[in-house]
Amino acid sequence: MAPQFRILLLLPLFASLTIQAQDVRVVTRVVSDTVPAWKTWKADGFSMNHPGKWTVDVTVMGDTVVVFRKGIKGADPTTPEVAVIVQGMDGRFAPLPKRLKKSDLKDVEFIQNESSEMASSSRAEYRCKDKGANIHVLEQLVEKGDRSYLLTYMAPAEAYDEYLFLAEAMLNSFSAP
Repeated sequence: MAPQFRILLLLPLFASLTIQAQDVRVVTRVVSDTVPAWKTWKADGFSMNHPGKWTVDVTVMGDTVVVFRKGIKGADPTTPEVAVIVQGMDGRFAPLPKRLKKSDLKDVEFIQNESSEMASSSRAEYRCKDKGANIHVLEQLVEKGDRSYLLTYMAPAEAYDEYLFLAEAMLNSFSAP
């Protein structure tokens, strides 16, 4: 068969591939507020990166307690804020089940692990009610020498997933001597 005829036979195949390729559409969206400017908080021998627009509250008395907060746009003023809390203490924190018994939290529902596994785990996730609001919580326990730090991300259940990537980045940036 002559080369011109082979090209003519393959032409419909190439034309159909070209037409199908034109049907593919790629849509991208850039959201400028999802990439915040970061700042670094340093005190009491630890540091943590946090979004620059978040409020930072530090307690004056007692041991280390720092709260990084973000209000939710358009939310009812009674809606709890998104927060990452760092608590430090000499020694060890009580296991999660014991800490929860002492708290005012209601209807605690563990996610991923059972409460008995969380007693020995350094990371826990649960949902609960606090003052009538549905809260989703992620806790991470960090022990450095004779000092312990409890890192807690908490948010209204409906906002938890939206801010999780920021909270994870904050928790991962935590460092203590």
